[in-house]
Amino acid sequence: MTHTSHYVYGPVPSRRLGRSLGVDLVPFKTCTYDCIYCQLGRTTCKTIERECYVPVDDVLSELSEKLRQELKPDYVTLSGSGEPTLHKDIGRVIEEVKRMTTVPVAVLTNGSLLWQEEVRHSLLEADVVIPSLDAGDETLFRYVNRPHTDLSFDRVVEGLRMFRRKFKEQIWLEVLLLGGVTGIQAEVEKIARLAEEISPDKVQLNTVTRPPAEDFALPVFMDHMHQLVNAFRVRAEVLADFHEAGPLSTGEVEDEDILGLLRRRPCTVRDIAHGSGLHPSEVAKRIGVLTTGGDVLAKRKDGEVFYSASPKDMERYQQSCRTMFWQEVFRVEVDYLLKHLEGTKDILSVGCGPAIIESTLNERGFHVTGLDVSQEALNRAPDCVRTVLAHAENMPLPESSFDAVTYVASLQFVADYRKAMKEAARVLRPDGKVIVMLLNPESAFFKDRFCDPNSYVSRIKHTDLKVIEDVIAERFAVHTEYFLGVKGNNVFESADATDAALYIVVGTRRAMT
Repeated sequence: MTHTSHYVYGPVPSRRLGRSLGVDLVPFKTCTYDCIYCQLGRTTCKTIERECYVPVDDVLSELSEKLRQELKPDYVTLSGSGEPTLHKDIGRVIEEVKRMTTVPVAVLTNGSLLWQEEVRHSLLEADVVIPSLDAGDETLFRYVNRPHTDLSFDRVVEGLRMFRRKFKEQIWLEVLLLGGVTGIQAEVEKIARLAEEISPDKVQLNTVTRPPAEDFALPVFMDHMHQLVNAFRVRAEVLADFHEAGPLSTGEVEDEDILGLLRRRPCTVRDIAHGSGLHPSEVAKRIGVLTTGGDVLAKRKDGEVFYSASPKDMERYQQSCRTMFWQEVFRVEVDYLLKHLEGTKDILSVGCGPAIIESTLNERGFHVTGLDVSQEALNRAPDCVRTVLAHAENMPLPESSFDAVTYVASLQFVADYRKAMKEAARVLRPDGKVIVMLLNPESAFFKDRFCDPNSYVSRIKHTDLKVIEDVIAERFAVHTEYFLGVKGNNVFESADATDAALYIVVGTRRAMT
């Protein structure tokens, strides 16, 4: 039986760490930055709140199992698909890994939280810490890294200085340069002056080598990179390509192992072969099958083909919708909506996806409009449901046109839910209703799926239910309740905060002023 790793992946071929066994401590794209060059795409949860995002015991169990299966990697690297220092227990993870193996521990971090004493302290047992500094001033910091609003350039740089004074092991400062932006002499000199103050053991210059989040994030030509390295007074180097050093994996490599790697970073056939120990021809065969099946996407950049895992969200979602479990969930949710929609006719469902619940409401005599940001999802909606492609924060709909607005487990994925609630109030008629079904972070249902990178729950943006409720209450007279008990695949009635998968806010529009 194949064991699926949720938190440990690779080994990954790394240009600086050789064969690196990766450890993922936060959900996909949970980060303090939204860098324009990121190979994983746009950040879906930008935050500076440190939490226990994934269970440490499960991480350590997976890592122990992986180390038994593999020949010794060069490093165990805490990095993955987000900012690892956001995990409150990263220090414990490092300590336990050091007890488990003699393989050195590296931490790949953007360095944005090192101004916090507890973050600096948590990294002291690592062998190597690789923070980033991609700009020389506040303006380009905001352009390149697109940080959380509570982060300033000066605060981040001061955190790097303070960490250097405390940390006695290796610090390798990564500087990623962008063509026409930071990859020019004057900007590099600014970064070089700061690097001298920070005093890392070495500086590693990097540039865009994989498909970036934004097409306008351009690489610097390699010959120019080698010229720019001379601006640094501290030891500096241009990152070299990873060189093959023989196969690493001793166990059978499953397709899921390859997909786990591709979920974290786009790779070439050569990269996958180096990381997995498979022969390149075998990798090519596997990738061919996975691409044909839609599990893997291919994108050409600079003459090379990079492969990444396809989310296949709509297909997976619709397949899961056919299971007995989800059919029962939808039935219970529809019953709840019917009870609270009594006396209404025109319904707007925001974040409707392929409009499964909306179709049922339509059959019950309601006039339903479904709104979503995904054209792919709306293409799968039945013809009986009117659909609108738009953002919740900016609806192209007239004022006072609906009796009710519903959010079925969708509001927490909206970037600006305050603006979305303002729009909901605008399109509602006087005394119109809003029904907001929120995923309950305290429930077992949420916790199980939040740690799964394949689950839509892992991409949630907002988890503070009290703050969301207060925002809704600014425009609506509300009452709340926990609803929809879920344990495993069993669905039952429950108002218990640990059993209920949903926290529901039902409101009536206040008079507009």
